Amino acid sequence: MCHLLVTGDKATAFHVKRLDSVAAAIVANVDYAIGMVEIVAAYQLGRAKNTLTHVHGVRQPRETFVS
Repeated sequence: MCHLLVTGDKATAFHVKRLDSVAAAIVANVDYAIGMVEIVAAYQLGRAKNTLTHVHGVRQPRETFVS
């Protein structure tokens, strides 16, 4: 972002650099949060899959023949 603002004022350039680092920190935090959500979602999907594939005590329905 620093290169977008062309001024001779060093104080202004400092604030823009600071804003750039704050924006980078926010992006890093959002990336981390998204990664954590993906990990939790994968874990929950895995638990749901295990629940569906490991159901105990369920019998197959009997076939009935009508004559």
